[in-house]
Amino acid sequence: MKKLFENITFRQLCAKANKQTQPMVFSDQLNKSKRILVCMPVSPAEFASMVKSINQFRLCFPQAHITLLQPQTTPVPANLTLGFQVIVWAQTDVDRMGKPGKELKSRLFNEPFDLVVDLNVSPHFFSMAVAVESNAPIKAGFSDPARSRIYNLLIRPETADTGQYLAILLSYLGTADPRRTARR
Repeated sequence: MKKLFENITFRQLCAKANKQTQPMVFSDQLNKSKRILVCMPVSPAEFASMVKSINQFRLCFPQAHITLLQPQTTPVPANLTLGFQVIVWAQTDVDRMGKPGKELKSRLFNEPFDLVVDLNVSPHFFSMAVAVESNAPIKAGFSDPARSRIYNLLIRPETADTGQYLAILLSYLGTADPRRTARR
């Protein structure tokens, strides 16, 4: 039954993502990004290899408000989350269709995001649903046929090392720009 709901919801998400698609200059949109949502990996192995590099987002976007959406099952160590807003989600935050529930939406989407980055190397339905529900102009993640209908920036790293995935993704998003100054 869960798979049926996910299939129905996936079609709805794809239709909504299609309506959200607007022509843009990616570099301009990235430079204007003030609110960024990072969907942390759900898989413990993917999470462990990426979590220590999470501060690279601060170097790329020093003035942005960055929110980490973290699964309750794999918490980010507190010393690595300094300077980030952290929102923890649990299975109770997922509605029966596999999308974010009302309470999580009110906590997460109180202001619009300019960029959503899904760090799950393997597709994760909930993270894809969050990306669509965010209405962010840029939705980035790792390449996969399912994601190609939802995300507008897909990365195909030529490595199986998930630890290098984040570095490759951030190189696409842009390295530290001298015109961007640190948040105070």
